[in-house]
Amino acid sequence: MKTHKQIILMMTDTQRRDMLGCYGNKDMLTPNIDRLAGESMLFNKAYTTQPVCGPARSGLFTGTYPHTNGSWGNSMPLGANVKTIGQRFSDNGLHTGYIGKYHLDGGDYFGLGKCAEG
Repeated sequence: MKTHKQIILMMTDTQRRDMLGCYGNKDMLTPNIDRLAGESMLFNKAYTTQPVCGPARSGLFTGTYPHTNGSWGNSMPLGANVKTIGQRFSDNGLHTGYIGKYHLDGGDYFGLGKCAEG
C-alpha cells in the first residue's frame, strides 16, 4: 500500500498556548486538538515575525519577513512574485488545500476570497 505525506498546518488567531489541554491546562477541554497534538508535532517554542495577524500569516506562508513579501500590514496583499508554501508544495507534486481566512489577498477583514495558486 502506498502511503501519502500529509501535512496539516492549523492556525488559530489570538489563542494563547495555555488555552489548550495539550499544553498542560487540565481545565481546558480540547480533546480533538489534544489528540492531534499527541499524534503529531507540537511546538513548544514559537515566535512570530509580526504581532499583527495578516503580516504574521504572510511570514508563515512565504518563509520571508513581511517587509519583503509585501504584506507588512493588514489588508495588504502579498507581492506578485512571492511564492507561498502551498505553491512550493504543489510545484513538488503535493496536493494542497486551504480552509479559512486567508488575510493575504488585499481585502478587508473578510477578504476577497482569492488565495494564491497552490
